Amino acid sequence: MIEVGYKFRFFGEDAEIAARVLGIYAHKDHNFMTASVPTFRLNVHVRRLVSEGYKVGVVNQTETAAIKAHGENKSGPFCRGLSSLYTKATLEAAENVGGREEGCGGESNYLCCVVEKGLDCGVEVGVFDVRVGVVAVEISTGDVVYGEFNDGFLRSGLEAFVLSLAPAELLLGDPLSKQTEKLLLAYSGPSSNVRLERVLRDCFSDGGALADVMSLYENMIEDNLGDNEKQTTEAKEQGSYHLAIEGVIKMPDLAVEALALTIRHLKAIWI
Repeated sequence: MIEVGYKFRFFGEDAEIAARVLGIYAHKDHNFMTASVPTFRLNVHVRRLVSEGYKVGVVNQTETAAIKAHGENKSGPFCRGLSSLYTKATLEAAENVGGREEGCGGESNYLCCVVEKGLDCGVEVGVFDVRVGVVAVEISTGDVVYGEFNDGFLRSGLEAFVLSLAPAELLLGDPLSKQTEKLLLAYSGPSSNVRLERVLRDCFSDGGALADVMSLYENMIEDNLGDNEKQTTEAKEQGSYHLAIEGVIKMPDLAVEALALTIRHLKAIWI
């Protein structure tokens, strides 16, 4: 959705999708499709698109007409930049998108990340063939659910976890086995409106997932306290910080990896 004056415009294939989902008119302009909605209806239309399983990017104008008239860019187009990305799992935590009564909301908004590894042949052959790590995060409440377990060919343990939480989004830590993919693709089929995205795990092939998660807590404290080194040190010495660290350290390895992938994914969303 690209801000153009008092409207947000869609172009090309996005215009065709918006016309179908939002019930708005799309037409050809300079040989490509375009459609638009008024800026004050942004919240409603974002929610409708997200509820259909789309990731929605909002591109805003970053300069006003007055600034442009007196700047070096006076003869060029308005400067614009991607300001927000919305998905089903992150929408409810977005402060600038209201309109719950007209869009999605009220159901589970968990973002669930799944990773796995094959088991050695000597580990209960015929009963279990993979070890699964899962992390589910409810962004609007801060609730985190995680687990790591051995699972059989039918992936009944993973199925029970997914069905119990009914996540709005699935994050697949590739590579995954065919059986696991089959289950998750069936859950996120066209009739479910569950959004699915893949991420590569090769960034943690030599370990490093725990360090990646630990850096989150370090950055949170430094961002909140700024350059005050004394306050930062005191905050790290407080019990709540150590409890959080201890909690992550006690998590199983695959669950930590799923958590690290989830954090990276959310950092990309909250640009």
